Amino acid sequence: MKPRPADWFFGVVIALFTLMCALFYSQRFVAYFGPGRMLEFGFYAGAIVAVVTVLWRWLRPLELRGPVLTLILVGIVMHFLGGLMDVQGVRLYDRWYLFGVRYDKYVHLVNAFAVGLLLQNLIEVEGLSLGRWRGPLVWLAVLGLGVLVEIAEYVVTCQVPDHGVGTYDNNMLDLVANCVGGLGLLAAWQWAWVRRLATPRALGAVAIGQPVPEETPPAR
Repeated sequence: MKPRPADWFFGVVIALFTLMCALFYSQRFVAYFGPGRMLEFGFYAGAIVAVVTVLWRWLRPLELRGPVLTLILVGIVMHFLGGLMDVQGVRLYDRWYLFGVRYDKYVHLVNAFAVGLLLQNLIEVEGLSLGRWRGPLVWLAVLGLGVLVEIAEYVVTCQVPDHGVGTYDNNMLDLVANCVGGLGLLAAWQWAWVRRLATPRALGAVAIGQPVPEETPPAR
C-alpha cells in the first residue's frame, strides 16, 4: 500500500510526541509543576494521541497537500519548543514578545492559520461549492475547534487539583489569538499562491479511491 501524505504526517507527529514525552516532557513537567501533576500530564498525552489517531483514520483517504501539513507540523513544533526551551532562564511559553503578547498566543495564531488552510484543502478535495460563505464558515470552524481545546482545558481544571491551565483571562486570550489567526488566513487567501497551497492536484476530484470522470474527447 502506497503511503499517503497523511501517513507520514501523523507518523512524524506521533513519533515526535512520543520522543518528547520520553526524553523531555515528563521530566520538565515534574520540574515545573511537581510530581503530583503527572495526572494532568497523562491527560494531555492521552488526549493528544487519541485525537491524532482519529484524525489520521478520517483524513487518510483524502488528498491532503504536503505544504498544508508541513505548516501544521511547524505549529506543533512551536508548541513543543514552548514547553521545552529556556531563554535566559525563563520557559519560552512564559516569555512576552512583540506588542506585549506571550509566546503561546503566537502558537495559537499560527495553528489557527494552519488549521484554516487545512479546512480550505478539505473543501477543495470534497468539491464543495460554498460561494462567498466559504471564508466566514472556515473562520467560524477555526474558532469552534479552538473552543474544543479550551473545553478540554476546562475539564482539567475541574478534575486535576493544582492544575497549570491558567486563568479565565488566559483562556480568552487563547481564543482571541485563534480569532486573529483565522482572520489572517482570510486576508492571505486573497493571494493566489496561498490558494494553491490548499488546492489538490486534481481540482474537483473527491476522496482518493473514487473514480475521476474521464474527459470527453473533442468532436471531430
